[in-house]
Amino acid sequence: MEKRNSPALAGIALACLLWTVEARAEKRPVVIDDVLSMSSFGAVSLSPDGRYAAWERQGPFDQGPRFDRDWRSAWSSGVLFVADLDAGKAPAPIDGGATGLLLGPWSPDGRRLIVYRLVGEIAEAGIADVRTRQVQWTGLAPDLPLNGAGAGWINAERFVLSVRTDGRTPWQLRFQTPGAEVMAERWRKSRQGQAPSRQILDTHDAAVSADEAYEVQTLMTVRADDGVGTPGLTASIRDFQISPDGGWTAVLTQAEATPLRPEERTVQSAVLRRGRLLLVETATGRTVALEDDLDVAPNLLRWSADSREVVVWARRDGQTWGEGGLVRISTEGAIRPVDTGGLEPREKGRTIDELRAARADWVGEHLMIYARRPDSDRFDWWRLDPDGPVAVTQRLASVPDRLTSVGEVSARLVADGRLWDLSASGAIEPVGETESGLRSAEPVNLLDTVRSRSNSAARRAWSPLFQDDRLTAVRNDGSTIWRARRDCIGEARVRAAAGERALMTCDVEGVSTLTAADRAGDRVLEVLNGGFQDLQLARPIPVPHLDRLGRPVTSYLYRPPGVEAADIRGVIVDFYPGRADAGRWTDALSLRSGMQARVLAMGEYAVFSTSTTPEGESRRAEMLDDLMVGLNLAIDAGAATAPDLPWSRLGLYGHSFGGYSALGVAARTDRFKTYVVSSAPTLLFSKWGEPMPASRLWPNAGPAWNQGAGSTEQGQAAMGAPPWAIPEAYAQASPMLAAPCIRAPVMLVTADRDYVPATQSEAMFAALHRLGKPARLITYWGEGHGMTSPANLRDLHRQIFRWLDETLGWLPSSDLEAVVPGPRPAFEHGGQEDVGIVAAADQGVSCQGGLRRPAINDAQGGEPPVQKPGS
Repeated sequence: MEKRNSPALAGIALACLLWTVEARAEKRPVVIDDVLSMSSFGAVSLSPDGRYAAWERQGPFDQGPRFDRDWRSAWSSGVLFVADLDAGKAPAPIDGGATGLLLGPWSPDGRRLIVYRLVGEIAEAGIADVRTRQVQWTGLAPDLPLNGAGAGWINAERFVLSVRTDGRTPWQLRFQTPGAEVMAERWRKSRQGQAPSRQILDTHDAAVSADEAYEVQTLMTVRADDGVGTPGLTASIRDFQISPDGGWTAVLTQAEATPLRPEERTVQSAVLRRGRLLLVETATGRTVALEDDLDVAPNLLRWSADSREVVVWARRDGQTWGEGGLVRISTEGAIRPVDTGGLEPREKGRTIDELRAARADWVGEHLMIYARRPDSDRFDWWRLDPDGPVAVTQRLASVPDRLTSVGEVSARLVADGRLWDLSASGAIEPVGETESGLRSAEPVNLLDTVRSRSNSAARRAWSPLFQDDRLTAVRNDGSTIWRARRDCIGEARVRAAAGERALMTCDVEGVSTLTAADRAGDRVLEVLNGGFQDLQLARPIPVPHLDRLGRPVTSYLYRPPGVEAADIRGVIVDFYPGRADAGRWTDALSLRSGMQARVLAMGEYAVFSTSTTPEGESRRAEMLDDLMVGLNLAIDAGAATAPDLPWSRLGLYGHSFGGYSALGVAARTDRFKTYVVSSAPTLLFSKWGEPMPASRLWPNAGPAWNQGAGSTEQGQAAMGAPPWAIPEAYAQASPMLAAPCIRAPVMLVTADRDYVPATQSEAMFAALHRLGKPARLITYWGEGHGMTSPANLRDLHRQIFRWLDETLGWLPSSDLEAVVPGPRPAFEHGGQEDVGIVAAADQGVSCQGGLRRPAINDAQGGEPPVQKPGS
């Protein structure tokens, strides 16, 4: 056992070094294999009393047993560790270091943990004793929902578990997976010809239903000492929450498909099934049903501290969510609508959906809601009184949407650099003597469900805060309990807080350190990827400039480590509207959202991550032209900052909406000599109607048929109407139809399980092929919108640089002709021309020159447009 834990102990000195000093001089540059071999911290938690720390160590990434579950593939390699912080013992693995283990919730007394293990396609729940680190496996298959709870403790001896009695794979493990076994079974049935293999969908009043049964779960009450479960309610369970005293469970079930009002039919993550709330009494199993037509929204299910009422956002059947409101429901089933005075819980043009919750909480017997007046864009926390709502936070300049903690007489939040007390009477006062410099350090678990992130403020007597970038524990009266002894010179995140103790991760240049902080000081629990201290990563060089609206922004330039300027082969412009990569470093899973700037800088190319205006600051018809203007401004600033780089050899890289934008730019300028585009929509007519892959396999579960239309009409594409209403606008916004204007080579990357369908890239490739233009299409099998297979990620990295070498002139022309068909653009002529698109009679479009490209910091003036995108 000592040998197993020695890496964590040996890492203490290393962690201290990482937190205090810069890296050593002689290092070798990082390569893609280094990134893929990284380990990472998954979920991290503290027992309610703060005595025990528990965490998931996932990886090394490329040594995982499977990679077909998108980012959840890392779960299969997870090992659980626990440390008794009061005793000062070294961390030790749970269940003998078995892999594929995940953290669940703690028992109230902090002695036990619900844990899960993954075995093939099935998950199993168990009870871990943190003193012995042994697990009692129950044989029960948990549901692991995407949103809502899957388990909760009644008391120290019993818990409730949402169980799949059919033994099928939990939805979290199926969502975004290839579903190969399902498809193989369906093909087998057709091959044998003995039974039909088909699916039937119906829609009526915008309510979609399939000819297969809705999945159901059973709420099991499980004894912690032996893992024996007693079945209770069986239903299609969306979420549940146990009252603080353990006497009741509020269960949100899913009923039949709900007809959508016209204004709801383009909501990308619309709630497609009615929500029915049931209250189950723990002692008797008695179920209290509510009125049949009460439709309860997801992501708000919050008990009062006295366990007498639960608050939800609800509507009556036939209403929109905006016509609904907060409702207090007692354990007797009494329904009391709350007068919110017409306050709106969502931004203008938005509604409550699967991903956007109404945010509300109890302060004693009073309710508070995060909302805005209908005629205002400003959000505040409002105390809801019988005489009308009171804006408690109106004196603050900025108001966070998350409370730091709640109690019987007040709540607390961090705003304007201070900690504030929001009393049940509606008053607000600063806490403590600190005038400024405070930031919230509320624990962040990136894998939490929407309800956990939105409506689960801690009931604590203290708050973890960052004060001048140092972690600090502050009591509710403002007094300081302790301050961490060291600053994190990288990215710090508080991962858990309980019992006047906090757990924090610090990520510095690839090295990740987990530390416990309390009165006794800081204690390093584990260090991951310690070898990165001997590696050299490209560092971001800030490039300040003005965007196209004349506002100061910052782009970031990355030089390849160890490569002289004369040997740099070109400049890759990393493009995603509204975002610039400032050098944040996580781990191998970050590659799911496209090749990061630092990873691209591992070749002999400089990388420039550009800051441009986001798509929402342009009118739809002008969006792509505006993005091109913004790119030109950023590149001119980069060239002025680093004139020794080969700015005449530019390649443009974009993933997802960045890829869509890159193709739009490709039809408008010759400034870029080559393009690498992945997972990009190219033909919005077909993108509008095609569902996510999971929706074909499991149409009654999870995100479904609104996704394509919603993302195209109201999402980033912002078309504002369906294709039949504005076909000319859809044509103008579809890069595939502008293919005649693209003159530089294009490499298209797609995957067969991408929710941006592979057909989008295939259509673009077909258009370029028809026109005789140079292009390459690379399709990865079994991958989604982001890749997870280490072999595929390595190959993509190689393919990108092979393509850049071929199209930027680093291969002899004879070699280029063999791998890039068709005529090569004459880069030496007209290479700086911006072209526009106009209608023509023969092939639908023609290209014109003369679009103005402003010089450095010569931004177009004027105010941002106020029209809604698509108008």
